[in-house]
Amino acid sequence: MTLYELLHKVSFDEIAPFLSKSYTKGKSLAPFKMHYDYLRHLVPSPKSETDDDIYVEMVPQTGSDTDESRITVSAWLDGNPWEDSLGREIIIEDFDNSLIAKTEAIIGKKVVVPNRADISLAEIAACCIWETSFYAFLPHDWESLGRRLHLSCYDEAKVFWLCREKYGKFIPSRKEMMNIRSFRNKIRREMKSYNNRRYSKSERKFWRCEKRKRRMWKRWEINEEYKKRVIKTAEFIDDLHERSINLTEPPTAEQLGALFRSNVCWIDRWHTCAFDAGRRCDYLKELIEKYDL
Repeated sequence: MTLYELLHKVSFDEIAPFLSKSYTKGKSLAPFKMHYDYLRHLVPSPKSETDDDIYVEMVPQTGSDTDESRITVSAWLDGNPWEDSLGREIIIEDFDNSLIAKTEAIIGKKVVVPNRADISLAEIAACCIWETSFYAFLPHDWESLGRRLHLSCYDEAKVFWLCREKYGKFIPSRKEMMNIRSFRNKIRREMKSYNNRRYSKSERKFWRCEKRKRRMWKRWEINEEYKKRVIKTAEFIDDLHERSINLTEPPTAEQLGALFRSNVCWIDRWHTCAFDAGRRCDYLKELIEKYDL
């Protein structure tokens, strides 16, 4: 059975309890529901047949009432294209008796070996979905991650320079940004935590040096938060611009550039995976009411 066939055999409501119990305790299941629906609409790549299989192993119980068997998936699903992963065969591995004996010797308890038949398809699907969604839930998450991995993580200065080059006349200066309430409060919170540091008697003689360090730290915090806001807002404006091309009156650069001075900088993005224009609102309503979006 392939991963694609598995996802069409079990519903998300069957998978949800295993996700909540083992991976997403206390968190929203909405992103995983969207990821599950998206995978079910993909077509497995022919390359899947040449890839390695998906090996499922169960970690045995140790005899304690609180310990429960759990499964693990060994397939490197987190870094492969989803189309390539969907066509891979799922294989449930036998238990290694020598490993069980070693475990018993180490912990000094009897290890309970669960039956292979007790491994439910829903639990296997939950583990696979957790692996495939490790870095991204939807394609646009991959695109954003790709930009960050390619530039931001290793050369954030280059990303910031590109943003300044493109939107330079709309981006406020650092001094102007300090007049924005949320930006100013963020810096104040960081400096408050810095100021709460307690000094020993032996450190007090370096107080004059610490004052200089405090000024340096504040400049560093301002620069980091400034770059972060500019990059995040520029990416959001790029996305708005791309999606407004088909509008009769698309927003102008001046209108979008005003977002650099917004007080609230909390950008998130949700796509419906209903794949039916008539069900988009119902799909989002279900995510909000049932899966805590």
